[in-house]
Amino acid sequence: MRAGLLRDWPFALSCDDAPTVSSEGRVVDEDPERLDVIRTELTAQRVRHCTAFVVGRNAEGQEARLRRWLDAGYQLGNHTFSHLRASRVGSDEFLADVRRCDELLAAVGAFAQGQPRLFRFPSLDRGDDPRHREGLAGRIRDLGYTIAHASVDFFDYLFEEPLGAAERSGDSALVESILERYVEVAASACAYEARRVHRGLGRTVPLIAFFHCGPTSALGLRRVLTCLRGVRWCTQAEALADDLYVTFDRFYGSNGRVARSLLQRTLRERVTGKLAALSAWPGLFAQRRLGPLWPFLA
Repeated sequence: MRAGLLRDWPFALSCDDAPTVSSEGRVVDEDPERLDVIRTELTAQRVRHCTAFVVGRNAEGQEARLRRWLDAGYQLGNHTFSHLRASRVGSDEFLADVRRCDELLAAVGAFAQGQPRLFRFPSLDRGDDPRHREGLAGRIRDLGYTIAHASVDFFDYLFEEPLGAAERSGDSALVESILERYVEVAASACAYEARRVHRGLGRTVPLIAFFHCGPTSALGLRRVLTCLRGVRWCTQAEALADDLYVTFDRFYGSNGRVARSLLQRTLRERVTGKLAALSAWPGLFAQRRLGPLWPFLA
């Protein structure tokens, strides 16, 4: 059913926290080489379009990697210099951080030859109240950016801790089981959001999926892409031109997950979401050891 539902469905793919997730507050090591690994996987699977949203502080000294990404035909976007959450800092500080990352991206040629200027809020956090969010979005657009919203989360970051523990223990069978679960979650999240959008709007809408430049996706992305073979990979610009995202630009909710913010959830979806969250909390079905089963439902 999933394969049939997603066949020819347009997806725009994106990678956050490039060229590497930060070790700060995480259980993973920083490794900028992951961006090269992800680029290799994308080209091997003939995925022509992907935007890597760059955290400037982690990209300093890694300009050659960013240029290799661009040379392969992919895009770079702005994810702020310091991965600031908009709800935790003032607008002036946030905009200064955006500009600092903008300078780094311009220096590597990210916006050459008419390439779009794309910006994504870290953690999809758009600000702490509607007025703040509206003002901040306007100032970012004044810098020439299109705000790149998202609609499908691969949830790779939820697998980093169990994957790291399994690798440290040297348990290759456990590593394999964790990666299998991650692939199933990422593919299921795509199908789930596609069903919700089609039911809510009665039509096919380009979905914008995102993962992170971390160890789980570096190891598991090829399998995810294989599982999604048959979808149509499109550009961010094509997806963002859809009325769903245009409408969202005028809706200043706090969460940048577009479908989750705009489309009404049925009673059944709300109940199953609560049950999924409750099952993850005590770690039922090996969810502490292998990672969550149904994060896309919560």
